[in-house]
Amino acid sequence: MVLRSQEAAATSYRDGLPPSDVQLEVGATNGRFSEKEPTGAFATEAFPDRAIVLIESRQLIRDGIRRSLENALAREIFAVSSVAECAARGAKCRSAVVILSTIGNANDAIASEHLAALTEAGAGLSTIVMGDHDQAANVLRLFNQGARGFIPTSMPLAVAVQAIELVAAGGCFVPSSSLLACVTEAVPTTKTAPASLNNIFTTRQAAVIEALRRGKANKIIAYELNMCESTVKVHVRNIMKKLNAKNRTEVAYRANELLVSIASS
Repeated sequence: MVLRSQEAAATSYRDGLPPSDVQLEVGATNGRFSEKEPTGAFATEAFPDRAIVLIESRQLIRDGIRRSLENALAREIFAVSSVAECAARGAKCRSAVVILSTIGNANDAIASEHLAALTEAGAGLSTIVMGDHDQAANVLRLFNQGARGFIPTSMPLAVAVQAIELVAAGGCFVPSSSLLACVTEAVPTTKTAPASLNNIFTTRQAAVIEALRRGKANKIIAYELNMCESTVKVHVRNIMKKLNAKNRTEVAYRANELLVSIASS
C-alpha cells in the first residue's frame, strides 16, 4: 500500500513525469479497501493444489458468490473471469475443484464447450456446474461431458457447500431433485392419469403434484403455474395431509404409487 505525498508528487512533476503517473492509493488508513483484478504475471500464476476456483465472467456476481463461499467454507476461493484463464492457471494442478457458473445462461452449447476446455486443461480439475436448469436430462448430459457435480441455484448455500466438499474429496454430487425426476420419468403415465388425480385432488393440487414429481422447487412451480410461492406452500401442505406424507420426497413417492395403481387398474 503506497501513499505519495504532495511533495513527492511535485518532485515527480518537476522531473518531467506527467501528472497521470502520480498515484494516490488510500488503504486501511481511512477504513476503506478496494479490490483489484489481478493483472500481469499474477494473472497467470498457477493455482495451488486442492484449490477451489470459481469461473464467472460478471464481476458483481463473481464477487458475491466468491465471498459467500469463502465465508461458508472458511477458505480462500480463487475467482477468475474466463475458462481460458482457469485452464492456463490450473493446467499443472494435481487436484482442484472448479465451479463453472452458467447462471442465467440458456445456451447449452456454451456450457458444453467450457466443460470440454476444462477437461482438456488437466486431469486434476474436477468441475462442478452451477446453473438454473436442474432437469434430469440436462444434468445427465453435463455429467456425460465431464462434470463431477451440479449445483442448482434453488439449492441452499449450506447444501451447496457440502456438495463442493464432496467433490473435493473425490465424489460426485447430483441434486435430489434431478434424481427424483429420473425416477418419476420411468413411471408409466397415461392421458387419464391427471383426470384420475383430479378425482382425489383439486386441479391446482394435481398440477402441483405433477411438478413435485419432477423435482421442481416451489419458486419454479409458482412461476410455471402463475401463482404466489406462498400459495404453492399451502397446496404442498394440503397434499402432504391427504397423502399422509412427511416431506416433498414422500409426496412424490406416494403420488408415483398412486399413478401406478391407477394405470394398472
